[in-house]
Amino acid sequence: VILRPIYLLSGIIFLPSMLPQQLQDIVWYFPTAHGVDWMRQGFYEGYESAFLHKGFLVGTGLFLLFAGLLLERVTRSRIKLA
Repeated sequence: VILRPIYLLSGIIFLPSMLPQQLQDIVWYFPTAHGVDWMRQGFYEGYESAFLHKGFLVGTGLFLLFAGLLLERVTRSRIKLA
């Protein structure tokens, strides 16, 4: 159920830079939209995106990685018992 809105807001079907500014402000907070735009920029020669913010995408990925590792460390004893 939650994947459908993420799929629609990730920028696969449309270019985020072509949206109205109010929707761009909302879609900007979805890291998947930045990832799709980065892949699009790497695939299509000459495509430059004004929407793409690589630092946000990498920062979000690193934060989620370390949060997951910390959560695994905290719950390690419960995982071993199960």
